[in-house]
Parts: sequence; structure tokens; C-alpha cells
Amino acid sequence: MSDIRYNSWLHRSGTGGVYQDSSGKVGIGSSVPGNALEIYGTSSSVQIEVNGTGRYRGFEIHEGGTRKAYFQHDATDNCALLNTAEADLKFYTGDTQRMQLDGSGRLMIGNTAAANLFSVANRLVVGDGSGSEGMTIYSDSTNDGYIVFADGASDPAYRMGQIIYSHNVNKMQFRTNGNTDRLTIDNAGNTNISGVTTAKSFVPTEGQLSNRNLIINGACNVAQRGTSATVSSNGILTVDRFYTGTGGEDEDVTVAQGTVASGTTPYNLGFRNTYKVTNGNQTSGAGAADYCEIIYHIEAQDMAKSGWNYTSSSSYVTLSFWVKSSVAQNFYGFFLTRDSTNRNYPFETGSLSANTWTKITKTIPGDSNITINNDNGHGVTLELLPFYGTNYTANSSSVNTWMTWAGSEACPDNTSTWWTTNDATFEVTGLQLEVGSVATPFEHRSYSDDLAKCMRYCEMIGKGNGKYFSNSVAYTTDQMYAVIRFKVEKRTTPSLLHTTGTNYYQNWHNNTGTYLNGFSGVSWPNEWASAIYATTAMTAESAGLLGSSNASAQLLFTADL
Repeated sequence: MSDIRYNSWLHRSGTGGVYQDSSGKVGIGSSVPGNALEIYGTSSSVQIEVNGTGRYRGFEIHEGGTRKAYFQHDATDNCALLNTAEADLKFYTGDTQRMQLDGSGRLMIGNTAAANLFSVANRLVVGDGSGSEGMTIYSDSTNDGYIVFADGASDPAYRMGQIIYSHNVNKMQFRTNGNTDRLTIDNAGNTNISGVTTAKSFVPTEGQLSNRNLIINGACNVAQRGTSATVSSNGILTVDRFYTGTGGEDEDVTVAQGTVASGTTPYNLGFRNTYKVTNGNQTSGAGAADYCEIIYHIEAQDMAKSGWNYTSSSSYVTLSFWVKSSVAQNFYGFFLTRDSTNRNYPFETGSLSANTWTKITKTIPGDSNITINNDNGHGVTLELLPFYGTNYTANSSSVNTWMTWAGSEACPDNTSTWWTTNDATFEVTGLQLEVGSVATPFEHRSYSDDLAKCMRYCEMIGKGNGKYFSNSVAYTTDQMYAVIRFKVEKRTTPSLLHTTGTNYYQNWHNNTGTYLNGFSGVSWPNEWASAIYATTAMTAESAGLLGSSNASAQLLFTADL
């Protein structure tokens, strides 16, 4: 008999049992074993079970009596053991090697070259270097993915370095020395670095390294005209480049160059002055035609050549400023282009806490309907609104979006609390408008730099008693002329503004001082110089010196927008 079968003789057909063929091959469930041992079954149940009560239960592979590999369960340590006495443990699928663990503990996925790579970073190598490769950390949409660097088993040693992706806000975080963020990249690509950044060179792709602030005198340091005034007529009265317009008031509003209190955040950031508006007593309440507005005009060519691609919705300017109100409420403002079809971008501060400095940041996109001329006219007007009556507002207006300007719907309806509170105050400082989608730290300038820029729009020739203005000459008998040469070229031909009063000015000539109450006008005015003249007792062709002789005397030229 060629086959020995260990089963009922009724199963000689090979449908079950244990068989051994003439070559010594054993089949379990098979009468034609193809290898030394073949197990064949068609059910879904377990085909091989290793059972027992000892510590190690499993399989071993020997060669010439030497154990070469084993797969066991360790009942004492409650773990599975897979071991080979050879140098490498290899894993295959479809007859192709996919992973290898070598004798030095290096794990290679898709390659066998870990030993040839950087020795301090080759414990895990993914990819074979022939194309794009990668690893994925798969988290859900509300949690985080981590790569962690440790040098110990306790906190913070077990997380000294971390790379984290926060899926709920789509933010990448880099941490060092434990749990401290050092660099973050938000979902808009904005990067925040907590420490000092050193680079061989820094080349921004938008904005400028210097002179990026399009607002002149944003720190409110220059106030050529004076430090306080009553707003009886619209115009710049104190801080250069800013003015307050009012209408419908029962008592005049006052404006001043305010001061930033020591210990506050703006003070610690280098700000010392503000533009301050103090309300009057508006006894008749908030009328529909009442208003109080802080206005700043930007010259068109400064905007046109700033680098802002203002007709593209993917190009931005960012406005930032500090604001403080004595009344807790929300305030509005708007950003208005002035050429061709005026386009309006309303915004809001959000609810301010009373007497608390708050930094406001607004990122403003371009708009295909914007026109900004390359000239010296109005380009953009920025307005901040302590109050606008309902003649100028409409709740149909939306914030943070462009719309065609309409004076009756400049912004949503305003809360009237500030306007109806006697002596309420509203202060701003640190105003900065820059190209780009991020507000950078305020660009502080020296007083002389700010003053020189302000002089393009206003130049104080002299203020107060005993101030020299210019040399003078008698063009004809009793007709005095004085030529004023400007320190800075003016935006356009400027206008003369001066206070008048008895003996406010004095012209010294022929060892005699002749008093003047004021000046009759200007002659040959232009952007670089202007002559002023007045009727006074002088001998034709005689020379003199012109100056002030009263503390209230003031002479300036203005070319403001």
C-alpha cells in the first residue's frame, strides 16, 4: 500500500483525515500534499491552533538543529514575539519586498539603503529615492496631528520639541523647550515668530521694509497749529493731517493733541500723543443730521504708487490703529476712494470697553471698480465716526465689503450713547495703513521726519511773540513785501492763513519798528515760495525784518487736501 492514512477507511477518497504519501509528505484535509506539511480546509474557522499552559507557545524554525526564527506568545509578559537569528527581517507582499528591519534596528519601508544614509537619522527610512515619497499623520477634523521630540520620560522632557497641525483651525505650530509656541502659521499663511529672527537678507513679496505707513503723522506727534482748539468750523486745528468735522451740535466739540498715559500698552509701544476729541453737551439728543467725524485724506499719487494692486480682490492694504473711548460701545468708520466712481468700505471697531485702549486691525481687499489717479488730489479718505446721524447711515449697509458711495448710507446706523454723553472722549493713535494682508508693528519715525512730511501740506512760518519771519522790502512807499521761502515743496499752491489783531506783527526798518495788524494778501504764490504784503509806513526801496509781536500771532501756509 503506497499511502498510510490515519482516518476512517471510509475517507480514503481524500475528503478528510491525515495522509502521508510515499515521499513522506503529510496532508491534513488533503490527499495530495504539495509540501512536507499541507493543511487544507474550506471553512472560515481557525485551521491551526497552538495551545498549552507554558510561558512560550508558538512556532520555531530550525536549520541543522539550530533555531533560526520563531513566532511565539509570551504568557508572562503578555506579548507576541517574532524573532530571527539572521541579520534582517523582511516583509513581502505580491512577492515584492515592502519593508525590512535590519540587525541594527533600522526600519526601511520601500528601500534597503538605510545603512548608507545619515547615521543619526536612519532609524526609519521611507522611500527608495526614485520619486516622490511621504508619510501621512491622519487625524480627524477637530483634533491635532503631532510629531514630538523627547529627551526623557517625564514632562516636559517627553515633549521638548513639537510639530503640531491643529485641524480645527488649520494652523501649524512649532514648539521648543516644552510646550511653548515659537512659530505658527495660520490658515491664511500668516506667520508669527515669538523670538528674534536672523537672516542673511529679508525680501518681502508685498509691502515695504521702510516708509510703509501711508498715513503721515500716525503717532500724532506733530501739531504745528497748536495743541487744543474748539471746532467752530471744519478744518485742521491741532494735530497735523487730522481734522474733525461736526454738524448739528448744541455745544461745540473740542479737539486736542492728547497724551498717552504711562503704563498703558500704547505707551509701552512708544506712543506718547493722541488725537483727542471731546464732546460738548448735546442737550437736544441725537438728531438725524448730527455728526462728528475724524477725517484723514491720503494724496492720490501716494496710493497709486504704493504697490497696492487696488483693482484686484486678492491684493490688500491693512489699516491698524489704537482707539480709546470714555463710553463703552461699538463705533464705525469707512475707507473711501475719491476718484471716478467713489467706492466705500465701511468697518466697525467692535464693542469697546470704556477708557480702555484697544488695537483695531482691518484688512481691506482691492475692488475692480476702484479708480485712483496718479496726481496730487484726493486719493482715499479715512473716516472714524464718534457719531453719524441717521441722515447719513442705513442698516442696509454692510461692513467689510465694498459698495458705491452714497452719503445717506455711509455705514450702518450708529449707537448714539457717545454723542449724548456730555464731555465724552474719543482718542486715536498709532494709525498705520500699509500694503499687504498683515498689520506689522507701527513704523515709528523721528519727529523731524514726520514734520518734514507734514510740511508738504502745512508749514508754520512763525507762532508766538518775537518770532522772525523773513526779510522785507518796501516795493513802493508804504508798501511792504516779504518773500517766504518754504522748507518743503507744497502739494499745490498754498494759501496764507494768519491770525489778526492789534499790533500782532512788526516790521523793523531804518532802526524803527512799525506795527501791523495783519497782511493784505500774497503775491506770486507757488509750491516753493510766496510773497506776502501789507500797507505800512516805509520808504521806497528800504529793507527791513518782519516778525511777530504778540503771543497770539501766527502765520502759516496750507496746502492740505
